[in-house]
Amino acid sequence: MSAPSTLPDRPVRAAPRVDSGAHPAKTGFDDTVLLARALLGAPASFLGLVDGDGLAVAARLGIAAPDGRALARLLSRGGLDRGGGVRQGQVLPHGDIFRDDLFVLPDLRVLADRGAGPGGGALPFGFLAALRLVSRDGVPLGTLCVLDTLPRAGLAPGQEAAFRALGRRTVGLLESRAALDRREARLARQRQALAARAATTVRLGESALLMRLAIEATEIGIWDYDPLADRLDCDAHARRLLGLDAAQPANLARTFLRAIHPDDRMRAAADLRTALDPEGDGRFGGDYRLVRPDDAPCWVAICGRPVLAGGRANRIVGSVRDVTARKVADLASEAVRERYRLIARATSDAIRDWDLVADTVTWNEALQTAYGWAPDGEAATGAWWLAQVHPADRDRVEAALGTAIRGGSDAWSLEYRFLRADGRHADVLDRGYVIRGADGTPVRMVGAMLDLSERNRAEADVRAIFEGANVGIVQLDPHSLEVLSVNAKLCAIWGAPAAAIVGRSVALWTPQEDAAERDTLHRRLAAGEVLRETLEKRYRRADGRIIWARVNLVSQALGDRLQTTAMIEDITLERTVARLASGLPQAIPDIADPALAGDAAAYAGMGARAAINVPLTRLGRLAGVLFVHDRAPRAWAAGEIAFVREVAERLWGTLGRIQAEDQQALRNRELSHRLKNTLAMVQAIASQTLRNAPDFESAKEALAARLIALGKAHDILLTGARESAGIAAVIAGALAIHDDGQAGRLALDGPEIEVGPKAALSLALMMHELATNAAKYGALSVPGGRVAVTWSLDADAMVRMLWTERGGPKVAPPTRKGFGSRLIERGLAGAVGGAVGLAYEPDGVVCRVEAPLSGFQAVE
Repeated sequence: MSAPSTLPDRPVRAAPRVDSGAHPAKTGFDDTVLLARALLGAPASFLGLVDGDGLAVAARLGIAAPDGRALARLLSRGGLDRGGGVRQGQVLPHGDIFRDDLFVLPDLRVLADRGAGPGGGALPFGFLAALRLVSRDGVPLGTLCVLDTLPRAGLAPGQEAAFRALGRRTVGLLESRAALDRREARLARQRQALAARAATTVRLGESALLMRLAIEATEIGIWDYDPLADRLDCDAHARRLLGLDAAQPANLARTFLRAIHPDDRMRAAADLRTALDPEGDGRFGGDYRLVRPDDAPCWVAICGRPVLAGGRANRIVGSVRDVTARKVADLASEAVRERYRLIARATSDAIRDWDLVADTVTWNEALQTAYGWAPDGEAATGAWWLAQVHPADRDRVEAALGTAIRGGSDAWSLEYRFLRADGRHADVLDRGYVIRGADGTPVRMVGAMLDLSERNRAEADVRAIFEGANVGIVQLDPHSLEVLSVNAKLCAIWGAPAAAIVGRSVALWTPQEDAAERDTLHRRLAAGEVLRETLEKRYRRADGRIIWARVNLVSQALGDRLQTTAMIEDITLERTVARLASGLPQAIPDIADPALAGDAAAYAGMGARAAINVPLTRLGRLAGVLFVHDRAPRAWAAGEIAFVREVAERLWGTLGRIQAEDQQALRNRELSHRLKNTLAMVQAIASQTLRNAPDFESAKEALAARLIALGKAHDILLTGARESAGIAAVIAGALAIHDDGQAGRLALDGPEIEVGPKAALSLALMMHELATNAAKYGALSVPGGRVAVTWSLDADAMVRMLWTERGGPKVAPPTRKGFGSRLIERGLAGAVGGAVGLAYEPDGVVCRVEAPLSGFQAVE
């Protein structure tokens, strides 16, 4: 066995160390190990203190550092059995090796082969006495050991008692030092708390000072109200705002509420009561008007919070500040917003305010009244607005918007088509303005959409009338006489394209011979005179020909400007006809006469330079002209003129006789044709009537009625100048025999339609048959029955007619069809090329006719 180490002792701590707080710092125990060694007469002693799950070397004497650490491990981790054996591989709580507080191992050599020493070797000792150190409340504190190099039989009674006494002293020392350490820690914490409180007090003082400075800088007044004493304390600024003297005692009713405007006083008192109510939200505040001697507007914002004690508010502390400027600005802004709302409500324009940053749009009510869209919901985005633009216009609108937003221009205006809620597109004029931030970034865009649909339709109608008018129309500037626009008819009258007329003076189209009269009229226009005149004047066409025109001239004020419009009608032929219709011969010695300039080209085409025109009239109307001409200028003698007139009269008489003979022959052929047709129809009616009649009397009666209806239809046809009649007259004539004068008995309704002879006769016979059946079996057989005949003319030139019976007896289809039914279903259908349907409905007979208008109006 090796000798004990003589290395100096020093405290050793286990790692990792978990300080349990059960013992003080492991220093100053050299006296303890020295006393332990002296009491037991041993060369080595050791003190280990609990450190986490193990023992840390607190002091050692006569033991080398490695041996001390090995002994600490042996006592804390390996453990010893009662026979001195080591339980390897186990981790035992400290104290498991002890039967009681004291453990004695007489011979440590039994551990030599167990690897209990440093590096797995044997400890250099033969004897071990170990005393467990436990606090008064049972907490393990450590172990005190004495070791000898040689084995011993044990401890003498006096040594054991002394060793235990030393252990108790060591425990007392450990507890005292622990208590001292805890006291020092508590004092340290108190010193830290005092220092922190002092620092907090300094900071609070600084914060209070800063708060006071901030309050004074922001002109906020502070007040403190005690509801129990009804005392109101205010700082100087609060007193100034509330109009209180510096020494004046303040309370709620006599000072605070009296300073509030009467219109706001009850609200302020109610707000204060709510703040003091334990069931309330504990907030007091609002904007209130103050009473001022000069009645100047003054607004203050008052806010406060209650201070609670025992569940009740014993104080309420708050602030007051002047908000007059803000309130006046708010009222002005609200007035502006109200004006905007009223204007937006009054206008028919759909006004939008587009936030370009958030892509939100605010619309006025006109979006719904004009276009059918609700102004909120999905319509509240710029993307929705652009989506309603007609696809054909969208790229153009987005390009114009992009240019304006990028800074091309702050204002923009564009016409496009916008989708209505009903699926139709409206023509709109959109005007917008871009609002930019201080750095030029676009932030908003305000715009208004004006519905131009009605205006555009009206303009389109006006353009259609303008372009399609059968008179020439020219619009011009009354001051410069510059032509602004012309229609196609005017171009045809003047014989020039629009490009040759528009933008040039209208004076260019007047012959130079009429310049004086033209200039007089133009001076009146240039002077701003309002004119509404009709005159006849001459124009020179682009080909040089002179024409006469009737001009309706209108010059009127439209706002702050004059608009002049002339409607021009070519009356050259009308004047020529009127001259000839007078019946007097016209002798022209030379067509070079300027008065005949309009006819010069026609005469030249025939190779004529002189002419005599003799008009031929019939019943006061011009029917022809006898024209005699010469290739050279000629002064016609009176006898020549009289001879030409006599020849004209004899020629016209001969022509009259020839025309009369031709007309008589035509009438004879037409009469023969009509008689043959009528006789053929009579023969067919008679044959069918007699074939289907049950007896002679019935046949006679039916035949007579049908022939009378046929005769009336002929009478209607022959009342006019030509062989046609109105459809209403044909139907009324066929039904006249059944009209008993009772109101509503027979009702006819439909547009006026002329029908030819063939259709008229067939229609009259069909109406006669329907009325006869109705009188026998249907609606006309009872007093309350009614018959209605209606007809219409559709856009596709189809005539649709309906015979309806109501109020008669129940109707049942006939068991067999006679001639009358076949006449109804086939007669008119064959005559007009249409379809006839006969239905025997329970409420009454219904007959439907559908045929083209051309079939009804055909002559043959």
